[in-house]
Amino acid sequence: MISAVKPSVTVLWISRGLELVWLLTIVSVPLVFLSISSSPLPLPSPMEVSKIAFLRTLAGLMTVLWLVEWGIWRRFPLGTSSGGIGALGLRVKEWWSKLGHWLDQPVHWVVLAVWFYGATILVSTLFSTSLKASVWGRVPGTDTYAAYTMICYFLLFGVLVTHLKTKPQFWRLLGTIIGMGMLVAGYSVLQHFGQDFLRLGPANPSRMESTLGNPIFVASVMLMTIALSLSVAVVTLVGSIRTAGFWGKVSLWSLCLSIQLTGIGFTLSHGPWVGTIVALAGFIGLVAIFAGWRTLGLAGLVLGLALILPAMIMLVLTRIEQYELETGQASAAQVIGERFTSIQGEATIESLSRRTEIWSVSWQVIRSRPLFEFDSLPVPALRHLIGYGPDMFPAVFMLVSPPIEAELLPLQTNHAHNYFIQQWVDLGILGFFASVGVFVAVFLIGGYQLLWEGRKYSLLHKVILIGLLSALAGRFVEQTVGVAKVSDLVLWWVIMAGVVSLPRIMGTLQR
Repeated sequence: MISAVKPSVTVLWISRGLELVWLLTIVSVPLVFLSISSSPLPLPSPMEVSKIAFLRTLAGLMTVLWLVEWGIWRRFPLGTSSGGIGALGLRVKEWWSKLGHWLDQPVHWVVLAVWFYGATILVSTLFSTSLKASVWGRVPGTDTYAAYTMICYFLLFGVLVTHLKTKPQFWRLLGTIIGMGMLVAGYSVLQHFGQDFLRLGPANPSRMESTLGNPIFVASVMLMTIALSLSVAVVTLVGSIRTAGFWGKVSLWSLCLSIQLTGIGFTLSHGPWVGTIVALAGFIGLVAIFAGWRTLGLAGLVLGLALILPAMIMLVLTRIEQYELETGQASAAQVIGERFTSIQGEATIESLSRRTEIWSVSWQVIRSRPLFEFDSLPVPALRHLIGYGPDMFPAVFMLVSPPIEAELLPLQTNHAHNYFIQQWVDLGILGFFASVGVFVAVFLIGGYQLLWEGRKYSLLHKVILIGLLSALAGRFVEQTVGVAKVSDLVLWWVIMAGVVSLPRIMGTLQR
């Protein structure tokens, strides 16, 4: 009797430990930092190194706990098999039957797409032009797409998909994401008004970097937390609108969204702004179609109130700038005003022009697949299929990069400023379809659930699902012109796992 109880108790505590670690990952990776002044070593990017170190450490801890759990339940019965070839055939047949049953559930096709993505990374790494660089990264420990770092994301996804099972777990997950978003956005707002008490000092005083070291990375995180915050706000607004409790919740959620919208505004990042608009528009549109007019009204009420504060700040700062231009009193307030008014078409066109140039060179690499002299791949044509290996983009980009104007220096970049193009260069055509396929699988499964199974779902289920899909839609749009980094990639994989786990969790919920 004791032997039957001990494993279950141990597994329970391991599950709790895994949950603690994944929540800690969501919070710590975006917030942890190591400033240049506090770094005792000449690190290439202290901010990146600290975040990657936390991710890899926490992923390693999750792996150990997961393996211990598997060992307790004897999921690896090595050396205990018997019965010869016949028994092995029966086990294979049983496994194949279970796989077919497993694939009958549509959400598992997302997991299958993730497996395929992981397989392309593994194959591309094994045949990489530089195995060491592909495994550990060009500069080990920095925030790149090295196989080691990508494995950490897959581990996080796998742990969540297999262990995120109950209502309290799911609400703690969403609460942690929203809380993290509030902290990141809140510090962005404080930086804007000169209250940088952590002394992170943004490189560009007109664009806030919070604790992520780059305004684009801040905005990439914010666009996903904003969509999730709105969805959770809507499902918590139950009861009569005539009660004080209802309006208290409306005020609280409006303030929460206002801080995040203001924070993303101060980053002045075009791609994430567009992604946020897509996410919010997608949420409003899908709620109107699948959740009813009352739910749409609640979403509109919260979002409308949340937009008041950012609009007022923009109006005040613009008036300050106009006054100082008229009186000739140039000061810091003018710079503050320009944080909003400097986003002109010329700047946008210049930024897009540089990206277009990078995409053009990347396409030359994809089309011609130039080879290094030391490339040992037996069939060079396979480079079109499997690419050069993870994290090889900067090196192969230089092979065809043209000189820039009169300087006669080649155009250099570490990122394609398009996640899917970068995957195409690094991982070949298989990597491109795998990275796009993960998004396609999620959207197809989400659409299937809303269109064909929506009648079986509670309102709570549908609104949360819409929130997750809207966040991923905004993410997809933003990544066509953006750069994927550790903080937003962690959040992206967590949301993906949330989509897969949602039907299992909401099956026991009623509203």
